[in-house]
Amino acid sequence: MRKVAVIALAVMASVVFAANGMAESGIKEECVAVCKTAAIFINEKGLDAGMAEIGNKEGKFVTKNTYVFLMDLDGNRLAHPFPGPTAPQFMKIIYYKDTTGKLFVQDYIKVA
Repeated sequence: MRKVAVIALAVMASVVFAANGMAESGIKEECVAVCKTAAIFINEKGLDAGMAEIGNKEGKFVTKNTYVFLMDLDGNRLAHPFPGPTAPQFMKIIYYKDTTGKLFVQDYIKVA
């Protein structure tokens, strides 16, 4: 369970730095803070409760500037507040590529 919480932090940190390298300091700090809060929530309430809250688009881990999503170290998305109209919450995303063809999920796992 702790590894899942760690990957939540790593994923969000990676998203912040990769997607917006020029982000204002306040947004970076907000992302780090919301990820730490999500990790604490999972450690205190359990993985199922954490997945439910992270998967809630109006939950406490969705802010004006960012959101947390949860994946495991095998590249499975466990929870996402905006999974898409036809995408299930749980899905294997390890081979997803960004617009440049980079396997970005594998980078998240390396960081974690």
